[in-house]
Amino acid sequence: MEDLRSRYGDLLLTVDGGEGADPIKIHAYPTLEQLAAVKDEEFRALGFGYRAKFFVGMCELLRSADSPLDPLTLLPAGNPSPTIDDIAAALQLIPGVGRKVADCVALFSLGLKAADVVPVDTHVFQMAARWEPSLLEP
Repeated sequence: MEDLRSRYGDLLLTVDGGEGADPIKIHAYPTLEQLAAVKDEEFRALGFGYRAKFFVGMCELLRSADSPLDPLTLLPAGNPSPTIDDIAAALQLIPGVGRKVADCVALFSLGLKAADVVPVDTHVFQMAARWEPSLLEP
């Protein structure tokens, strides 16, 4: 992340690095507009690997006039009281985001409570469903 910030984020502060040391430059995280200018190859060069295309797609989605997500809050656009299912469905419209990542974002970034959402990966779900088939019932 430091490489991403130093290459694309605004310089916030330069601190004296001490005797004989280079100054320390502190950069902000890039804005959506700054990230939107980053190409797939540049994300890859920063170590994002196969996820690079997802960052490009996310920027395109969030910048579009009819984005289903508010680009600042990541909550469903135009929905003042979204349910966890509304939030998860909207987040899953971001390229590369499935239910587990949507639940993680909701829990750790959007302030939902652990009682409201529990991120479960596909392997844990498959094991739980095998031992408790009633979990598959609506």
